[in-house]
Amino acid sequence: MKQFLFFALLLSIFTGCGSSKHMDDSPKNNLITTANHSTSNQENNQSQPATTIQQTTKSKPKPIPKPKPKPIRTLTVYVHGYDPKGFKERDIFGDIVSDPFLDQIADFADFTPLEDDDGNATDVVTATSYYGNTPPDYYTPQDEVALAELDAGIPRYAFIVAKFAKHLMETKDFQQINIVSASMGSLVTRYLIQKDLEHLASEKRIAKWLSLEGVIAGNIGASNSKLKKIYDQIEKDQAPEVDQMRYKWIKAELGDTYITTNPNFKNIQIAFESSTNDHLNNQLITLLTNEPNDGVQAVKDTYFHNTPSYAHTLFYQTHDSLSRAKAAWAYTSTFLKSQKRVKITLLRAKVFDLHENKVLFQDFKPAEIVFASKTYAPQAMQQWGFDTPIDERLLKGHTLKLYKYRHENSYQDLNQTLFDAYILPKEDHLTLEITPYELDFDTFYGIFEPTGHGRHESLGSDTIDLPIHNGEYRLESEEWEAIIRVKVMGISR
Repeated sequence: MKQFLFFALLLSIFTGCGSSKHMDDSPKNNLITTANHSTSNQENNQSQPATTIQQTTKSKPKPIPKPKPKPIRTLTVYVHGYDPKGFKERDIFGDIVSDPFLDQIADFADFTPLEDDDGNATDVVTATSYYGNTPPDYYTPQDEVALAELDAGIPRYAFIVAKFAKHLMETKDFQQINIVSASMGSLVTRYLIQKDLEHLASEKRIAKWLSLEGVIAGNIGASNSKLKKIYDQIEKDQAPEVDQMRYKWIKAELGDTYITTNPNFKNIQIAFESSTNDHLNNQLITLLTNEPNDGVQAVKDTYFHNTPSYAHTLFYQTHDSLSRAKAAWAYTSTFLKSQKRVKITLLRAKVFDLHENKVLFQDFKPAEIVFASKTYAPQAMQQWGFDTPIDERLLKGHTLKLYKYRHENSYQDLNQTLFDAYILPKEDHLTLEITPYELDFDTFYGIFEPTGHGRHESLGSDTIDLPIHNGEYRLESEEWEAIIRVKVMGISR
């Protein structure tokens, strides 16, 4: 039975987020006449006739209007995820392909698909496939030689994506690109940037990068020795990228897995989306590793852990369901359209009733409390027609920090991030909902208290509309009170 469960997990883990193939008046001289000028002759006292002088002056030429600056044309490139059979494909790589993700970006962000671009659109979107064995027409013999010299897997795929983007920039007059990557496509993108392929990063041609459930630091399934051993027995002919999604390979090729100091990321607007619903594989990754995950990717592996941090949004979705979440696509579009980033932090909170009563003379204090949150963007909800949060940090997502409260009615410093994302320029406030829970029995957090109160006790939810201004705000509820800080970290375009 265990081998069956491992097998089911492995198939999903290594499948990840799959790819889909096959998006004139000239100025006139003025005539000036002088006034009559009289002179007198003192000897004969006779008047002399007045003289009239005509003088021609040149007017200043009208300034030639400066031509309007040519609008910047931006190409957004979607980079797909892992396909277990993709490395065997016998098709053209690096060519323009259709993809459901591409259609979503075009629809939500109102971008022009590349095939519909007449050369005048400012925001265009397309996708390619890095799988295949046949080079596209734009490859030179030198390109083919360079590609053949690369290792199979991630280095090859990154070369293909970089060459594709550079080719379109040169032939279609795009000044910069955005990259939206999913699952293993994010590892391809990270490699592309850090290795500065086609000089896209060093020449500052990459404006934005959004990673969706990305393999940034690695994949926990590929890195887990037990899972990898079973997969090796089942799948004899493996894609080379399976080993390249291991923590060890990424550390050797790209340096620190979770923190990057590479200067090529400095001038790129970067954000990460992670999912926290672990039910895709019956919570097997949670049971094996006790790590928050989406059924395929551990949350910790989907973003850079730098300080100061990059924008990082959480959704309660599985690795497969995020692509169907309207709020996630709304946020993707917001990121591509805006430079306005807002961070909301729970600075400190106090609890009026710890809900830790003595049972059989046993005192279960301190109280173990977590603070769950949901954040809503009203203007985005109205524009795209959805009613769900654009950020969800839920108890069942297992990403919440646990705090121990020993005393009632006293503040405790928390400094917990509740929201860190980009918003539409027209958003004037965000709606924040906070729900604290007191935990009595939770296997993930390792709490086992026979209090008879159940697994979790809600201390009540409350909401606040937070203006998009730097400041601190107080949220008062019946059983708790919190101080919240809003920090605007960017400006809108």
